Amino acid sequence: MFSAVVKTFFPILLAVAAFGCSALFTFYCESVQMEPTNDSSLPTVEFSLFTEKRYYVEEFPSNNYRTKVGCFYHDDLDYDAAWKTARAFGCLTLLIGGFAILAAIFGSLCHRLSQTSWNQLAGLFMVILPLFQGLTFFMLRSDLCSNKSPISLEGEDYGSCQWNSGATANVFGIVLWFLAGATMLILGRPVREPRPPPETQEVTYERTHNPDGTVTVTQTNVLKGTAIRATDMEEQRVD
Repeated sequence: MFSAVVKTFFPILLAVAAFGCSALFTFYCESVQMEPTNDSSLPTVEFSLFTEKRYYVEEFPSNNYRTKVGCFYHDDLDYDAAWKTARAFGCLTLLIGGFAILAAIFGSLCHRLSQTSWNQLAGLFMVILPLFQGLTFFMLRSDLCSNKSPISLEGEDYGSCQWNSGATANVFGIVLWFLAGATMLILGRPVREPRPPPETQEVTYERTHNPDGTVTVTQTNVLKGTAIRATDMEEQRVD
């Protein structure tokens, strides 16, 4: 029972974890970071393919203020081909990966996928999705990441992009996509266990004729067993 559960859900759990890592890199605002080159008092710039981290001041009653931080969508930048390519592959990874996970869940629970379809799905996890996930690193070769910050802060110069937690998650995503496909091939397609043959009973009755002319039927023995398969019956006939 435990092995069947592992075979069914372990690859899916790896794929879901990979999907989460991909989403973090694509949309969470801590994928890469830039540090100021001259003025160390300026904050570090952090952003992803679609969002950036911004600091803002929230005002409360009695003239109380608090600095807060949040992720906001940035759409007012001049994106070059490398950045757009990374965005496209990030979205494709999530789209294809999401449908592949749903197909794996459906195939595991309903046992509707053939061995060929299961192997093709495993190949998608092992090859296509890690490749697409890796191509999101094209953002590191973009003009926005190499020459200037995607956020304008008082005209100060910032260095090139540096590794951040989202980029680490992206690497984990690539590895987890591959492991999900590998475990699907190693563990094999989930197969529904065949139903056992129906149980049969051989009942022995004893009929007794009473002096008054009535008949009493009494059950004397019950022999339980399983039905004989048609192939076994044919083999017995041949013998």
